[in-house]
Amino acid sequence: MLRKMTQIINVKFNNSITQLKAESGMFLADILLSADFALPFDCSGKGLCGKCKVYAPDCKVSDADRRLLSQKQIDDGIRLACAVKVEDDITVELFNEGEYIKAKQMKDNAVEKGVSYSFAVDIGTTTVAVYLVNENGVVCRTASRKNAQARYGADVISRIAFCKDEKSVEIMQNTIAFQLNSMMCEILENARLDEKDMDKVVFVGNTTMLHLLMGKSPLSMGISPYKPEFLEKIECTLGDISKCFEVMKSSRAFVLPSVSAFVGADIVSAVLAVDLKSKNENALLIDLGTNAEIVLFYNGKMLSASASAGPAFEGANIRCGMCAGEGAIRNIEIINGKIECEIIGDCNAKGICGSGLINAVSVFLKTGILSSNGKISEDEEFSDFVFEKDGVFGVWLTDEVVITAEDIHNILLAKSAVSVAIKLLLKYANAEMESIDKLYIAGAFGASLDINNATTVGIIPKTLKFKTQAVGNAAGMGAVKSISNEKLLDISQQIAVECESINLSADKDFEELFLNELKF
Repeated sequence: MLRKMTQIINVKFNNSITQLKAESGMFLADILLSADFALPFDCSGKGLCGKCKVYAPDCKVSDADRRLLSQKQIDDGIRLACAVKVEDDITVELFNEGEYIKAKQMKDNAVEKGVSYSFAVDIGTTTVAVYLVNENGVVCRTASRKNAQARYGADVISRIAFCKDEKSVEIMQNTIAFQLNSMMCEILENARLDEKDMDKVVFVGNTTMLHLLMGKSPLSMGISPYKPEFLEKIECTLGDISKCFEVMKSSRAFVLPSVSAFVGADIVSAVLAVDLKSKNENALLIDLGTNAEIVLFYNGKMLSASASAGPAFEGANIRCGMCAGEGAIRNIEIINGKIECEIIGDCNAKGICGSGLINAVSVFLKTGILSSNGKISEDEEFSDFVFEKDGVFGVWLTDEVVITAEDIHNILLAKSAVSVAIKLLLKYANAEMESIDKLYIAGAFGASLDINNATTVGIIPKTLKFKTQAVGNAAGMGAVKSISNEKLLDISQQIAVECESINLSADKDFEELFLNELKF
């Protein structure tokens, strides 16, 4: 039996070179992901999204490259990592688009010796955030990365489907645990702390992400009656969770409780952060992410629901979508018949982030480029930027960045899912939209959302336009608050028990309402 040869892959990233070894015949994307480089990977490596671009001029051009890249990109040496089969030693270069896995320090407050520290961890479907928090609840370091599990599916449903057996669940658990361990180690090294300075770790996330963290099968949440393996708060040690945690193995670990299969600990934590229970108001709290979770607090009662918005709000499953990092278009204007783009960082546009996409759709609606049913106009007056190029029809913001008809459709589906969820929750509470005092928008996407544009697109109801407040990553902040006040851990369990979960898709009006909402 012939042994497979070992190949050397030199990876250039951020002015440094990492040398990897892999067996001949492996795909480059799998090698990079296994080495903790989280590529943009919306299609789970099926060669459909065209996001996992690398500079690898010596690699063969694949069918996926020809289908999804422009000829100029191919000539310039760009390849799709999911389609590069490694047969020889190669050198590749990664693009710094805010997507790759190396932890980015976002906040820098003083770190003092003799003070106890803990980690608050928010495991999102698309993005993972880790906060270093001192005993007084002050965030001293923050790192975020694209969830490495994205290689197995961009959304909750596809990841549930992947977990067909115990081995698949173990792969998922090891993937997230290894990633979190790496992030914690980098933060500790950056802060010049070690394990003896650390107290505990508090985890939040949607119900599926927490099942995968704990190595529990999520399969039962993929079929009716959608019953999770667990919902309650968990207290254990970090080492009890996974052997992949090499740091803080004996430290206390808390997993906040979930409400139901699709209303997780992230929204429970957000309720803690906003302090929704103590406010004398009727309010809606919406965590806008891949799985939009909504809580209605009305007349002292909490109702919750989940809207399957998909990852479009976070730039995933969008042809030129990316996270809100350097090179992302975050806003556009049409001036004298030309599209002008506002780009994050001092560089050329590399893609468009979720909030930028909403802003662009709003401009398209106001100018007539886009009709209320989501159709892109082909009128002559828009021919400078609405055209077909390299087989792709859409609105070309730059020579490389396009918003396609499919992108518009994905945003329309996401917007409609959220709108229907709000209306049905109000119906179950016997409440009117006008009776809502406040709308809290949580999540990184919500923090950068322009309220006027979100109202134009229909994500935010017009009635609530002037009652809307962005509260940032409330899920993460709820976990942060519980670091300095452990009573909140018990309160989180009370919230989860008191919050009634509504299965919206089982409502007799759901389908009709959804179809009616399929317009801007």
